[in-house]
Amino acid sequence: MKFLLIQPPLEDFYTTPIQLYPLGLLYVAGVLKKPRQQVQILDCLVPNHPVLLIAWNGHGFILNSKAMLLLQIAEDEPDPIGGSYDRVPDSSQISGRLWDYAKWKPLRILANQAPDEDAIKDLRKMADEAMRFGITSMQIFPSMSIDRFARLLVKADLPIRVRAISFSMTNPSGRDFPEIRQLENSRVGARKTSGKFVRKYLNYFLGEFKKTKL
Repeated sequence: MKFLLIQPPLEDFYTTPIQLYPLGLLYVAGVLKKPRQQVQILDCLVPNHPVLLIAWNGHGFILNSKAMLLLQIAEDEPDPIGGSYDRVPDSSQISGRLWDYAKWKPLRILANQAPDEDAIKDLRKMADEAMRFGITSMQIFPSMSIDRFARLLVKADLPIRVRAISFSMTNPSGRDFPEIRQLENSRVGARKTSGKFVRKYLNYFLGEFKKTKL
């Protein structure tokens, strides 16, 4: 069995070099290793580098202390509507695990750091893969702001239809609606799937079909 022990983001942990290795977690790791279990302590492995682990079901993140700082998550940040932070027992300090709508704030910060060129390249790669599977339309909830995503879609000039839906983030008191309200005043040109691209991928499928031995 594998165990991952997470050093909670305590204030003095950031500034006191002597606390680089959390003594309590080292004791726990020592006990767990005796039965030949695999044990790792997240901050001990990469104390100076941000780490973000994604839960297998996509609903949660595990962050180390450095990542929490860079993603602007306070150690006692309140839970947003629809999401939650795991806490150190008997305290308000976040342990490093967050769930559901609590993911959207760090996701937005990460998406905002992506250069336009990289985003357009990934959009075109996604569209190309979709067409190879015969998909000509997609529905996407982008992590970045809907206005920027729509502008990038126009620049990418994709051969498929994309319906972009604004996924409004939440705070402790409710939903953040300003971004959705801005859509009332913004218009982005729509583009239909062109016939040449459909023919291109139909020819591809027919060619692959002829190679298949039934």
